[in-house]
Amino acid sequence: MRLKICSLAILKLVTHQDLDSEIIYEITRIIYEARNDLVQKFPQAVLISRPEQVRQLGFFSFHEGAQTYYNKDKHPFWVEYAQPMGLFLCLRFGNYELG
Repeated sequence: MRLKICSLAILKLVTHQDLDSEIIYEITRIIYEARNDLVQKFPQAVLISRPEQVRQLGFFSFHEGAQTYYNKDKHPFWVEYAQPMGLFLCLRFGNYELG
C-alpha cells in the first residue's frame, strides 16, 4: 500500500481512512515534536497548532491515529471532574451541620 498524503489549505493533512492508525499516529507525533525544526525551514509551520477539540471538520473527520495522538494526554471524565463531583456529593449527601 502506498502512503498517500496531500496538503490541503496549508495546514490540513488528508489521508485515506484505511491507512494504519499507528502510521498516522507516528506522522502526527513527529510533526508536533519537530514543529520547531520545521519552523526554521518553513516559516509557515508556525501556524501548526493542536486542535482544541478533536471533532469532525466539515465532511472530513480526524483519522483514528491522529485522534489517538491528540487525546493521549486527556484524562477520563471522572478524573477530570473528580473535585467538583466530590464537592457536590459532600454538599448534597454529607452529614454535617452548618453554623
